[in-house]
Amino acid sequence: MATRSLNLKGTFARALKDSAASIKALVEAIRERSVSDEVRKLQAENSRLRCELDDFCRQVVELQQNCSQQVAPTYLPGQGEDLIEKIQSSHLAAVGRLIDARFAGVEEWLPSQKTLRPPLAADRKKERTTTKAPSSSATPALGRKRRPPTNEVSGPARQNGDGEWTTVTK
Repeated sequence: MATRSLNLKGTFARALKDSAASIKALVEAIRERSVSDEVRKLQAENSRLRCELDDFCRQVVELQQNCSQQVAPTYLPGQGEDLIEKIQSSHLAAVGRLIDARFAGVEEWLPSQKTLRPPLAADRKKERTTTKAPSSSATPALGRKRRPPTNEVSGPARQNGDGEWTTVTK
């Protein structure tokens, strides 16, 4: 294309020629590699991987033998109860530490404790008034005292037969 086209700049024509030359070189290299070379490389890789697999199999067998040769520890009947008690106490201690840590985190969120102060004179006055006052159910609400209702009827006085007004007294 670079040799036939007349509308290309020189830099583009040069790039096309270089690319075509490199592609031709790669194609020639692939042709030179024969199938037997590829097969030989794959067989070498396969044999290397088989050796690694054999090594891993030997290591697994050795580990199985080591595990079977180790004797499991024997426990006496009394020894098991002591072990259980030790485990329980360690778990209780761990849970206690967790709870303490949780409470410590919660205490940071709580408001500070109320500050204690010595009693004031105003507090003593309040105590005196509360002890002298009668029970709250017998006393009415603070304010004006109400007068007991009278039996007299208020309003216009009755008239005597002669049409005169009379005054009402309390």
